[in-house]
Amino acid sequence: MRFPSTGAGFSRVEKSLSKSARTRTLFLIYLRQTSAALIIYQPIFIPFLLHRGMDMIDIALLQTAYNLGVLLLDIPTGYVADRWGRKWALAATNLSLAVGTALICLGHTLSTFMIAELFYALAIALDSGTHSAYLFEWLRREKLEANYYRYDALGTFIYLITSTAGTLVAGFYAEKDLMIPVAATIALTFIGFPVACLLPSQKTIETPGGQPEPRIVLSDILAIVGETLKTPGVRWAVGVTVIWFWARQYVNLIISQPYFMSINLHFSDFGILYSILTFGSGLIAFFSRRFMKLPDLRPLTAMGLVLIPVSFAIMGLTNGQRGLAGFFLFAVPYGLCTAITNTLLNRQYSRHESRATFLSIVDTCVRLVASILALGLGWVLAHYGPARALQVAMLLSSVMALFLMPGLFRFGTQTPEAKGSPIL
Repeated sequence: MRFPSTGAGFSRVEKSLSKSARTRTLFLIYLRQTSAALIIYQPIFIPFLLHRGMDMIDIALLQTAYNLGVLLLDIPTGYVADRWGRKWALAATNLSLAVGTALICLGHTLSTFMIAELFYALAIALDSGTHSAYLFEWLRREKLEANYYRYDALGTFIYLITSTAGTLVAGFYAEKDLMIPVAATIALTFIGFPVACLLPSQKTIETPGGQPEPRIVLSDILAIVGETLKTPGVRWAVGVTVIWFWARQYVNLIISQPYFMSINLHFSDFGILYSILTFGSGLIAFFSRRFMKLPDLRPLTAMGLVLIPVSFAIMGLTNGQRGLAGFFLFAVPYGLCTAITNTLLNRQYSRHESRATFLSIVDTCVRLVASILALGLGWVLAHYGPARALQVAMLLSSVMALFLMPGLFRFGTQTPEAKGSPIL
């Protein structure tokens, strides 16, 4: 009877322990990400504030404070994450969400709600770029960065499906008491705080030349901005991110509500429609990672760029409720959005020590451009109605997509062959 050598036995044990550690870390990453996404009271946020004595002007002021807070804090928090530790920035994200929600739960005055919105702004700014940077750098250290899209898409699927379920349950309990979903959100978001503390720290590693990777310093921020603006491949990836997130966050989720009203849908239908959109986009994210066995992301990127204006065209040019086909079609680019844009940005940027800062700079640029576009479309919406606003959105997104399409071939979005074996 033959027995394996002691060295071979230890090698198998080390590989088993390494795979177990990888699975544990990935579980913690996804759990923290999902916890941060479980703001389950969002569908009843405005009724809750109105119930607490606020009016629509107060709510507009709160949203303004939140948006300004994110813009002002985005880049500084990215720098802090790179400089002092991304896991601690992720932990602070969930803690800030829990504190902000607690203030909303206890608040009865505009000033209290304003402070709560600033905590939310801090949380979003801390999370912006940091989660993607942490995941990418962890995969790089595990020699699995070529599989980044698979893992980011899986995370997108998990938090979208969980958020859909949480929102539906919250809507049921909100019928009994508006306080229940808000109070539940405190616990759900706080879970991610101890989870993030358990994540492994990303220690400095050596470069191929044997020197330790440099740490980012404050003066590097302007250099990163300049590199982002002057590097064609990075600039192109930022452009793709602008159109995708503009469409997802500022156009579809703002203009669609007046559109629903224009085709005589009831308010009770809104939650169902958004749940279907979120659930469908989660499935798209999941199936794209499981069944799209492609050597690069160009087909998926092209699909998203094409379907954005097509979705708006169906909604804006079709009469009546048949236009909802465009709303549901938007689940495809909605589901592909996060993982693809994060993958493109991470692969175009090569400086590892400042990755979170870079992604925060990109996020700031995206928010600024998207805000300007949203203001213009808001003017069209106010003067000409939702159908015309959607038609303008169709034209804008078509021009942007045509401008970006050549970059699919110029900047080589093809991913290298995956190294190592998949974790899941």
